[in-house]
Amino acid sequence: MGTENNYNTKIISFIGLPGSGKTTITKELQRKLQSKGYEVVCWEKKERGMVKYFLSYNKIQRHILPCLYVFKNWSSLKVFARSIYLFVKLNPWRLSLEDIKRCWNTLKRFLIRNFLMQKQKADVYIFDEAILNFISHINAENINGILEELVDVFIPANTYMVIVLVNTPFDVIVDRIIANPKEAEERGWIGCSKERIRNIYKKMQQNQEKNKERIADIIEKIDNIFTIKIDTTKITEENVKYITDVIMKIRR
Repeated sequence: MGTENNYNTKIISFIGLPGSGKTTITKELQRKLQSKGYEVVCWEKKERGMVKYFLSYNKIQRHILPCLYVFKNWSSLKVFARSIYLFVKLNPWRLSLEDIKRCWNTLKRFLIRNFLMQKQKADVYIFDEAILNFISHINAENINGILEELVDVFIPANTYMVIVLVNTPFDVIVDRIIANPKEAEERGWIGCSKERIRNIYKKMQQNQEKNKERIADIIEKIDNIFTIKIDTTKITEENVKYITDVIMKIRR
């Protein structure tokens, strides 16, 4: 397993399709936990939500420092080396360009998580996009043989982790993307028809649903991992309260 931490530490991370509402829940969850007296470090994929400590560095440092910090900790270095080995086992030459990007984003997210957890001590770390989220989008047939090993390598040891599986109706997600030009622009979908976006998401959904269920089955056997499901068509406050209640039941 990954970077060693005290068992009082908790990581909350989300698995769900882009546009499913992960970032919205993340922001409200951070406020709720802070109001309960928790020291919280929150990471959102959008730059405006990144932790201030990380943004205090210039762009070059933000790329280099997480890579350097992996060498400060033997456990982190082992995780990084093992993850590269597993991605090589995937035979990158037979993966699509999108799946190769997902492999790279998985490694990048691990480096950032490792860096933040070494530099900023907190009771709770919230990541709006789980490391496993990128893995869950990879073609299910290609990743099937090593999924269990990938899950194992990216689960931090000696840390409580809550993985939130975000369920949102397919059409709701597509409508959100179309209604939000910034989201469409971020993904290079400006000018795409609704049918085109639906087809892209349909393929992503098929892979994620297969991988998500397998990931849930794998982590169910791990004592320090908790898996919960939310539906983002419900009001945000209801989902945030549910996640907060789970966190508060875990030994503080």
